[in-house]
Amino acid sequence: MPSKADVFARYADQLQVESDRGAVLVAAALLDAALEKAIRARLVDPYRGNDRLFDVPNAPLQSFSSKIEMAFRIGIIVEGMAKALHIFRKIRNDCAHSSDYYTFADKNVFERIRSLMFKNKDLYKWIKGPEAPRDQEVNEGWIAKTLTLRNEFELYFAYLAMSIWERSQMIDQITFHKEES
Repeated sequence: MPSKADVFARYADQLQVESDRGAVLVAAALLDAALEKAIRARLVDPYRGNDRLFDVPNAPLQSFSSKIEMAFRIGIIVEGMAKALHIFRKIRNDCAHSSDYYTFADKNVFERIRSLMFKNKDLYKWIKGPEAPRDQEVNEGWIAKTLTLRNEFELYFAYLAMSIWERSQMIDQITFHKEES
């Protein structure tokens, strides 16, 4: 099984070659897929071939939003993760529905990404790398001076994806009693 650091690095590397728009769309798709995988691991397998919660037109768990809510409600993610995922979803929606050139320099994108970074202090320990001052805590000021907004987005995405992966490793599938004939 890969380490948390390996999973974090793998997710962080996936956005490197993308444009800002591409990075947002790919990040959201990967987070959506990670949630779906974790939810499927928790739920009882469908009794028919198709999983009617995910795989049919208008399935209840087809949208990113519904997966976020379900993952929270069945205990896969905590409230802070759900809120962060909804911010990612909003960034993705803004990006996907904009015909303008999409950049992290846009004021709305900037504010949303900064709200992600500064709400989660656990992230700071993941980004304290060789550039971090050894005698200073990695905090909001250090992040704002050291990282580009694109770096912040990529790091937070990788941290969130790694956290979903980590939690999914601990999931027990729901069990049920079989019907008696």
